[in-house]
Amino acid sequence: MPDYQYDLDSLESSVPELSAAVVNEAYLKALNSGLRVYVSGTAKAGVATTIYEVSLSGEKKEIKQIEPPMEMPAGTTARIP
Repeated sequence: MPDYQYDLDSLESSVPELSAAVVNEAYLKALNSGLRVYVSGTAKAGVATTIYEVSLSGEKKEIKQIEPPMEMPAGTTARIP
């Protein structure tokens, strides 16, 4: 494998970790600015997901129950109405 392909593969493999760090930093920055942040969570797979409002104090307020996420194979095209 050419060196440039190895470099590209190495760079692409680091994207998930880097994006998670950026999202976490934005989450903390928003909370530290006094804003409330909305997050989703679920107790177990296949159960309705809950949207929560989180504040800097750690208060977690339930906002809404939503359907659990759908699993879709990679490459699937879906139309969202």
